Amino acid sequence: MGNSQENKVADLLITDEGKLMVFGETESTGGMIECNFHPSSTGYYRDYWITELDNQGEIIWQECYGGTHHEQGNDIIAEGNGYTLLGFAYSNDGDVSGNNGWDNNDFWLIHIDETGNLEWQNCFGGSESESGYQIFKTEDNGYMLLGITSSDDGDVTHNHCWPSGSGCNYDPWIVVTDSNRNILWENTYGGLQNGTMTRNSAVQIGEMDFIITSAKYDEYEEYGGVTSDFDCTPYPIENEYSAYIFRLISDKYSISEPLIIE
Repeated sequence: MGNSQENKVADLLITDEGKLMVFGETESTGGMIECNFHPSSTGYYRDYWITELDNQGEIIWQECYGGTHHEQGNDIIAEGNGYTLLGFAYSNDGDVSGNNGWDNNDFWLIHIDETGNLEWQNCFGGSESESGYQIFKTEDNGYMLLGITSSDDGDVTHNHCWPSGSGCNYDPWIVVTDSNRNILWENTYGGLQNGTMTRNSAVQIGEMDFIITSAKYDEYEEYGGVTSDFDCTPYPIENEYSAYIFRLISDKYSISEPLIIE
């Protein structure tokens, strides 16, 4: 625990040696939090925060990563000589470079070694907001990243935006990269209204074969030439969210016929 600020745990990972990795974010230092925190004059800031504990719960090492704005950690995987972390970053300074938006957040993917040294980092997104929630490794040593986006530019080549030019609501956004974190393929799934995903929204059942859940706001199936990807009837509650399940097929990177949760 730190000072009176907010600290959140997003994910846990047990290493082969039986140690526990605790990953999330922090707004503070002090107390048990001792790391290279990045303070801000704006008054709204967070860093990724990761801690390694031994099997007695004692801290072995801990570190913070970020810039002078708001970073939030959501998912961690063990990889090679360390760990790969996914979340989002508002900053474009400190540890963060390549943010595509101005005062908006991108997917932020970083890799650290086994003692917490930052080895590389990448941002993915457009000029609006992206939040990364879940990460998987691919067979060719790349990554599959899942989250949400409200952009229709930059790394986001298509979104379901309002035809009037009044912007885009959130859609689930899926990104596949090669081993050098170059984007091989990306796509959004949704319609005109907000769609949401969170951590643990996807289950891998094969190489590039995933079952994915999404919550979609009640909406028209088609409006102004923009058609929803989800061809099913939402639960009949006006102005509320319905849950959808769809399968992302590996060989075509395409959406199969979605199933509605009844």
